Amino acid sequence: KECIAIGGCSPGEARITGGHNLKAKFIIHTPGPVYKNGNQGEDALLNNSYWNSLLLAKKHGIRSLSFPAISTGVYGYPKVEACSIAIDTVCEFMDRQEYHLNVYFILFDNESYDLYNNYAATLRAKAL
Repeated sequence: KECIAIGGCSPGEARITGGHNLKAKFIIHTPGPVYKNGNQGEDALLNNSYWNSLLLAKKHGIRSLSFPAISTGVYGYPKVEACSIAIDTVCEFMDRQEYHLNVYFILFDNESYDLYNNYAATLRAKAL
C-alpha cells in the first residue's frame, strides 16, 4: 500500500517507506537505469540512484544502509562501470555531507564481490 501511495519512482530517484515486517526500520527504493549503450545518461542516473538514496538516509537519520549492485542484473549495466560509480558516489557523499553512515554492498555473485573488493582496495592504497 505504501509503495502505491508514493506513486512510483523513476530511474535515479529514491523513495522511502517503512520496513513493516522486516528487521529494517525503513526501505529506500531506487530504480537504476536500463543500460543501453552508455551514451544515454546511464552513468548520471546510476550515480543519482545512489546519491538520492544516501540523501534520504541522512534526512531520516539512518545510520546503516545496504545497496545491491544496482542495475547490474536484468538492466544490463556493465559490472565494472557500475562498481566504480557505486563506490565513488558513496565516497564523495561521505566526504561532502559530513554524515557518518555505515554503507554495505550486498553482492550476489563472486565476480561482483571481487570487483568491489579490488576497487575498494585500490582506493585505499591511493589514500595512503
